[in-house]
Amino acid sequence: MTTGRHDRRRVVAVDVGGTKVLAGLVDAEGRASELMTVSTPRTGGYALLETVRSAAAALSALATERGLDVVAGAVGTAGVVVGDVVVSANELLPHWAEVPLAAALSETLKVPVTVLNDVHASALAEARIGAARDRNSALVVAVGTGIGGALIQGGTVVPGRQGFAGSVGHIPAPSDEGRLCSCGARGHIEAYAGGRAIELAFAERRKPGLDMRAISALAAQGDAEAAQLISEAGELLGRVLGGAVTLVDPELVVIGGGVAEIASFVNAVRRGMTREEMRPRSTAPLVRVALGSRAVLTGAALAAFDRR
Repeated sequence: MTTGRHDRRRVVAVDVGGTKVLAGLVDAEGRASELMTVSTPRTGGYALLETVRSAAAALSALATERGLDVVAGAVGTAGVVVGDVVVSANELLPHWAEVPLAAALSETLKVPVTVLNDVHASALAEARIGAARDRNSALVVAVGTGIGGALIQGGTVVPGRQGFAGSVGHIPAPSDEGRLCSCGARGHIEAYAGGRAIELAFAERRKPGLDMRAISALAAQGDAEAAQLISEAGELLGRVLGGAVTLVDPELVVIGGGVAEIASFVNAVRRGMTREEMRPRSTAPLVRVALGSRAVLTGAALAAFDRR
């Protein structure tokens, strides 16, 4: 692969999340530009597909105006992805499974399209050029609206037999409440420590309608109940991650996502991991993602470049 400052090849990359769609142009070295963000339609399904196609078409036109060569499309999306097909998705992206995403986007862009699970895409980016680039193995965790995970081994993502290896959000939480998870099961950690779960818990305790940004702001201003809720969620997730670390024994745990931008939450995750570590050896170090909100775009684009 020819790369360098004068390489004019670009991938139109799209990150499909539960609350927003982020799109941009990504070069062969993983640099993202011309970013645009739109809200994820609550109805999901074909409305979401049209949102993705519209953003991709706008970026493709912009690339043409600037003399850039769009060589592929790439999507990192929530849900289980096998062979460029979203085979299952939970209520955070309703009616998203089996939507002909790759085919429809390829028709729009007139180039091949690669589709990955969003956390797998993020993990690939962190393995190549991010926080795990010098490590042979890592567990990558994304805490946003929900919770996702991926395993890195030998610098690449291990998808597992059915495409959901590393999905730590659907490991049972060490709690007896049995909260309903977005996947339909009860008691999974996503139902306790994901962004939407924290918002619902705060609404039950005190005031409905506040999002994670507002709850985090309250905690930073000294609101004891908001701070306690964030801490409890983080520590519970940390206990689950501590068990996952014992199971797969990675060199590193990399955490990202909007909720993981809250320092007190990450500190609570560390406490929970320490609580579950196997002594006398300490658990794997926990570090923040290096690529931030662009990790999914970057990883999906790198995977698309790999296929060329």
